[in-house]
Amino acid sequence: MDDTLVLRFRIPHPQELAIRAPDGTPYFLVYEPDESLPSGWRPVVDKASFRNMSEMHLQVATAQGTPWVAGRKENENVFTKPGKYEVVLTDVLESDAGHPRFRCQVSLSPRERGKQPNSRLEGDALSAAPRASVGAPQPERYTAR
Repeated sequence: MDDTLVLRFRIPHPQELAIRAPDGTPYFLVYEPDESLPSGWRPVVDKASFRNMSEMHLQVATAQGTPWVAGRKENENVFTKPGKYEVVLTDVLESDAGHPRFRCQVSLSPRERGKQPNSRLEGDALSAAPRASVGAPQPERYTAR
């Protein structure tokens, strides 16, 4: 069975979602598409649908996002290397001005040899759980497992 990152949200919640990889690459998952962007860049979920979602399941082996980096023109796999990934939930990913950002970290580490699947996620993203790493004014509103 594949590892799955489950993000849980209370409704209403901010409209856009991204994950920053250990190398610093921001992968946008939910955002407003624009005709000026490369045609291979597509949100994983449109903002209207995301607005009503109480959870999102991301298969670690196959989850894709838009790498918000010049020169990269297609969606890519997000979880490609071990390390700490930061989940960011906000109304406007491209601006810090006047929009609260809810952040947390999730660690991806290889499993011991011979165990399946070959990755492991640890952390409770955007959660008020004791193990959570939260930078939000109201952390009890958002959870992920």
